[in-house]
Amino acid sequence: MVNTAIASLKAGAIIDTLALNYVGNYCTKGWITDDGLLTAINRITAIAAGEPDPADIIDYNSMTVAELKELAKERGLSGYSTLSKAELIALLEADDSNATV
Repeated sequence: MVNTAIASLKAGAIIDTLALNYVGNYCTKGWITDDGLLTAINRITAIAAGEPDPADIIDYNSMTVAELKELAKERGLSGYSTLSKAELIALLEADDSNATV
């Protein structure tokens, strides 16, 4: 499984070489399991492709209205104090889209 996962990385990029060396060494020593290796490769591949790191994706639906309002406040957004949970989520997702453009 490890060889299959490593082979799935795109060849030629420096980050791929570094990832193979770094993750491969830890896997060989038994410090990373196959599942851990796949997680690391998926994260590295996503970042190299310009996609957001899966670990950075926020699940707004699992947050309370108070937490969503606090997050909107931290981001410097305005007009959030009277919004419903669905509206807060839409506001934060719109802010996420603007931040990645």
